[in-house]
Amino acid sequence: MIIVRPVTMADVDGILDLFTRAGSALHGMSSLRPNRETMTARVSASETTFTHPDENDPAADYLFVLVDTTADKIIGTGAVIASVGLSSAFYSYKIVTRVYSSRELGVYNKIPTLVLCNDYTGLTEVASLFVDAQYRSTRAGKLMALSRLLFITEHADRFTETVFAEMRGYHTPDGRVPVWEGLGQHFFSLPFEKADDLTATGNKTFIAELMPSHPIYIPLLKQEAQDAIGQVHENTVPARRMLEKEGFRFHGYVDIFDGGPTIEVKVTDMRAATASARYKVVAGDPPPGPDLLIINLDITDYRATLAVGTVDGDTLTLNPAVIESLAITEGDTVRMMTLDVPRTAEAFDHGH
Repeated sequence: MIIVRPVTMADVDGILDLFTRAGSALHGMSSLRPNRETMTARVSASETTFTHPDENDPAADYLFVLVDTTADKIIGTGAVIASVGLSSAFYSYKIVTRVYSSRELGVYNKIPTLVLCNDYTGLTEVASLFVDAQYRSTRAGKLMALSRLLFITEHADRFTETVFAEMRGYHTPDGRVPVWEGLGQHFFSLPFEKADDLTATGNKTFIAELMPSHPIYIPLLKQEAQDAIGQVHENTVPARRMLEKEGFRFHGYVDIFDGGPTIEVKVTDMRAATASARYKVVAGDPPPGPDLLIINLDITDYRATLAVGTVDGDTLTLNPAVIESLAITEGDTVRMMTLDVPRTAEAFDHGH
């Protein structure tokens, strides 16, 4: 069985093994690196968040792991960051249209520009979604991605009214990053990988020191870079489609390094909020049917999984093994929604 649960310090080696095996698949995902020091610090902070649920840290990083319990193996990660940018600045480019006109010449031009901003500071981010390549033909990615949205729905008081996700930007088949080559490297004088690694290890001071403070006129960039702004990595296309099905929308913000789009949604507009409900659990043997996404209501012992079940009013019948996997007992309450996402749209990574 595959479940989602809070990360613990005992998971550090498993996460490092997952990321090490991923190799170049993590290219451009700055929050996921096989760096023991960085990962140990992040896991430790997240474990404290989960084990002290009454201490509501506005900048808490809720890091989850996806576990194949049969193989006793960590196969993925995902996170919800309660409020970004409180301890270190969070930068984005906003695409802003500027108008230049001359009545005398009969010229009217609308020029798109990139303006450096901190507009997402203080908002909740879903991040760090990654799934082992061997499990990408399953629904493991959707389980991790969507269970985070149910977690936010159930514990909405811990998060902001708007939730956003940074999508990994477009990379060419040979690994080049057109937006970085056309823009970023002219200011940083660093290869993309080095800048991405510095961000991954928490060193973001150089961004404020070196990023241009004036608007960047997009038509002045190379065409390849222009075309890549707002586009996603090939492996991130399914994740974007899935989140858009859940209500996320693009509002003109892109990543400062690779130009990937940032998409956002009001918590009350998420399908996780509008199409989920609480049910009292009863044990039984439900017939075959569509997968249901089910989470328990705890924080410290949070669990999520996919399973079949039968709804009768406000009760949900689940197999005893599923009840056990959710770390609950018969009579407890869970939150559930149908998966309702085509199998062809398997999500396994997004963003930074």
